[in-house]
Amino acid sequence: MDQVPPDRAVRLKLQKFLPVFEQRSQAHLGRMVDLSITGMMLIATQELPVGRIFEIEIRTPEGHPVPPVRLSAESVWCRNNPNNPLHFGIGFRFHTQDGDAVPLLERLMDEAGTRH
Repeated sequence: MDQVPPDRAVRLKLQKFLPVFEQRSQAHLGRMVDLSITGMMLIATQELPVGRIFEIEIRTPEGHPVPPVRLSAESVWCRNNPNNPLHFGIGFRFHTQDGDAVPLLERLMDEAGTRH
């Protein structure tokens, strides 16, 4: 069994995938399936360039206790899903965060999900 590196941020596998949009264009980038305080993974229907910084908005459902989270994230990897070639997994590292982003991410991580 693989050991988790001690410096790896705690991750949360989401039970409900949250949509992620580019703030300026409002383009739907994909659905967030994994979250940590330092980054996230999306499942998307299109490949995104690696190394690009996106200004993103993680949207929560209406009435959710956590409002949408807006921050900068850099795409650090993009892989085609071998089981479904129409889907891509994309890893993001949160690049810069406004003062409210970290507490909101922590609140999102406290919501339903499985920490790993």
